[in-house]
Amino acid sequence: MGGPVLAKRSDRVRLLLAVHTMCPCSSATLKNILGLSQTERNRLDITIVVTGPGATPNSSAQNVCLARSIQGANLVFCSESEAVRIYHARTSGQAFIYALSGKLVFSGGLTESRGTQGDSVGMNALHLAIQGKACPATAPVYGCALETPQEKA
Repeated sequence: MGGPVLAKRSDRVRLLLAVHTMCPCSSATLKNILGLSQTERNRLDITIVVTGPGATPNSSAQNVCLARSIQGANLVFCSESEAVRIYHARTSGQAFIYALSGKLVFSGGLTESRGTQGDSVGMNALHLAIQGKACPATAPVYGCALETPQEKA
């Protein structure tokens, strides 16, 4: 399973999430994270890679505002091509979950379908990883492609 390497061990499960500013489906992904209990969020080290038009810390784009509202999340702003090259994310809403050991245990989406908030294979994987249990390795990602034709040129 490919994914960005987070080599060091941690005392918290790591969640790396890629989000495009203009992807309406990814707001459901961010709302799923906001819906986690405080106890679960305290056991996570969350990094949200924000890309797309207006991907700046002071942006008023809905996905940026939602990402900023996730207490304790580290937001990284970059171009679409950097999100693909550095973080290995290809789709907005793609999540990478790393166990306490630093091992990538899940790469996929946290929603059951486009723009649908709530239970999903990906959210189940996150809950299980937080508990230190084995989890599904992947689930479909429902979101916009991170490489637009302008960015590929």
